[in-house]
Amino acid sequence: MPGPFASYRKDIWLSAYTELDPFPTGGGRLQIAGVAQAAGTVEAVIFEGVDLGAALENPGLTQAQNPVEWFHVWPTR
Repeated sequence: MPGPFASYRKDIWLSAYTELDPFPTGGGRLQIAGVAQAAGTVEAVIFEGVDLGAALENPGLTQAQNPVEWFHVWPTR
């Protein structure tokens, strides 16, 4: 893979599910896949200049300060 690859999927709300009101019709999922630039243990994931691990540990941040709700790194080494 020469660089990161990303895809976006719009959220779909189904009335059969009990969800919050207002209904979540404006969101989506962004998946980004890439290859590490070096071997070894992953120490940080930086997205748009934000250290995602540190941002997720601070629930008081705004969406601009923390653009993600979760992330997953595999493998971690």
